[in-house]
Formats: sequence, C-alpha cells, structure tokens
Amino acid sequence: MGVSRSPLAMDRLTIHTLCNGSHKENCYLIESNKTHECIVVDPGSEGSFLIASINKLNLKVIKILLTHGHFDHVGAVDTLVKEYGVICEVSVIEKRLIRQAGIYAYRFNREKMLPPSCLTYVDDSEDFYWSGGVIRSLITPGHTSGGRAYVFNDKAVFTGDTLFHSYLGPTNYPESNLEHIEASVNLILNVLPESCLIFPGHGKSWSIREAREWWAATMDDHPQFYLFGEKSC
Repeated sequence: MGVSRSPLAMDRLTIHTLCNGSHKENCYLIESNKTHECIVVDPGSEGSFLIASINKLNLKVIKILLTHGHFDHVGAVDTLVKEYGVICEVSVIEKRLIRQAGIYAYRFNREKMLPPSCLTYVDDSEDFYWSGGVIRSLITPGHTSGGRAYVFNDKAVFTGDTLFHSYLGPTNYPESNLEHIEASVNLILNVLPESCLIFPGHGKSWSIREAREWWAATMDDHPQFYLFGEKSC
C-alpha cells in the first residue's frame, strides 16, 4: 500500500508526495494554493490509492505529466485519465518504451500490466501556464532516450529517474546512455537557482545547491548509481 509523505508548502504551490508500488516510486501532486488545481507527475502503480489521496485532498486534477516511460511510473495513467478526464503528456521519444511497459513489469517484478493507452505524445517543450505559475520542460535523456524534467516556477524540479539524492539514475537499461545522463545532470544543475528543490522519482528531495556540491565532489570519482529497492518510503 502506498504512503503519503508530509506535504511541502512553498510560494504558490504545495507538493504532495505519494510513494507507491513495489519500486517505491514517487507520484507527485503539485497543488496550486490559489485554486487547488493540481498537476500530477508520474502516476505510479496504485491507481486506487492515488485517486483516494487526490479526492481526500479535494484537488482538481487538470493535467498529468510523465518524466519517462518506465513501467513503475506509468501504471496508473489510464486509471487517472479516465477518472478525471484529463490528458497525460509524455515525450514522443518514449513511445516505444511505453509499449514495452508490460514486458518490463513482468521481467523485473513478475507482475502483469497493460501499457497505458490514454497518452498524449508531444515533441515540443512549450511552457505551460496555470494558476500555480509556469511549468517548463527540460530535455533530460540518459536514463531513457526521451526523459524530461519539469520545472515549476524555478522553485521545484521533478527529475524522474535522472537525478536522485546523491545518486545518478541508472544507465544499464535499453535506451540508457551514460554520457547523455551526465549532460542532463549538468543541464539541471546549471540552469536552475541553488534554492530550487529537486524531487526525484524515488527517494527524498534535496536542493540544487546540495546537488551541485555533491556533483562537484563526484567529478573526482565515478558517481554512484541508484539501486531500485534500496530506498524506502
């Protein structure tokens, strides 16, 4: 069963973290403090838990965003799209990977799942304006070929499995690339202010300032890669 972490309030937004699924994936509900509209980032595996949490908070879901297409991040997409009548956006580059989500779910977890079908594939990165401010996309390949990070008001960035707390996203999967993920981490750390908070696909959050210090120290050695299952909710 999923776990709801304590919400984090910031200027214009409140971040709700719902840790769910066998890989303890972080689904994020980004709430506008003005209207209680909500953006969902990466609805993981437990659709009923996510819907119950959203409804308990009286949030109005207006859009769903995917950082990438791995099975542990997309399992509840169709459930939420149909429940709230919204679109779910993901990079068109992830289409092939998402079609294989069921294969990977069985390979890694011995779980059966159908790939999500209610998706809107996009090939641009236009800013999205809503009552909570502005959302912009950063193109962050490496863990997957079509990975994206989503930046909210330069206050919070949702990095998926590209950058974790003191760990680099793993690059031992099909469509992964070490050079690309290192370039993506450099992009994230170079374009955002040090006060911006990083919310990864698994594990706890940290700041751009902390990540820059870690990354600078890591340059003298090889970075450590995240191992799924070693972190808890």
